[in-house]
Amino acid sequence: MRHFLTSSLTCAVLSAIALPTVAAPPEPQLQLIKGDWVFKAIQVRQAFFGFISILILLLVIRTIFDKMIKHLGLQHSSPSVVLKGALSMTEFFPNLPEALDLKDSSNQSFPGDHASVLLIWALFMTLFTRTTGQRLVIWGLAFLFMMPRLVAGAHWGQDDYIGGVAMASLAIGWGYYTPFTARVSYFLLRVTTPLFKPLSYLPVIKCMSVVRFPTT
Repeated sequence: MRHFLTSSLTCAVLSAIALPTVAAPPEPQLQLIKGDWVFKAIQVRQAFFGFISILILLLVIRTIFDKMIKHLGLQHSSPSVVLKGALSMTEFFPNLPEALDLKDSSNQSFPGDHASVLLIWALFMTLFTRTTGQRLVIWGLAFLFMMPRLVAGAHWGQDDYIGGVAMASLAIGWGYYTPFTARVSYFLLRVTTPLFKPLSYLPVIKCMSVVRFPTT
């Protein structure tokens, strides 16, 4: 039984790495900057900055949300801290936390920041999708990368599916359905144009849609 649990934890450990507070795994983000998939190649840079602007909103919402849940007494520890006898990946891989900042526990697990970023990405991409296949890929990736921290015991389900959904919905609603995202993305396009010009001369990098195609 212990061998089975060790194997299961090994499968989850590589995906349960703690990223910055508002960061998502690279695979979904790469789909955001892929030209001619959801966005036309010439629109990728503006879409990328639109997503960044909504993450800026998330930082504001997260700060307010944190104060509210502390005031209401809704903050709690993760399952790996609360449940007696809970298996921790740090017990099986004691050297990984220092090297990779492994996250399998938290004293403040609500809401799920990791999940809220993934949900914002999925909602943002869904707004521009044209086919059912695109939506299935987007939401499949979002839920796939939400699972490792649940499996590792770093979050309860309610941290992701209540707290994460609440913050993502507020950020998308505030950003997409007001002029905020359009204005911020336009500003970022103007101020970063000189930065992208040198990148257009670099091998491989110059082939990326976000670098190659200027947005008009």
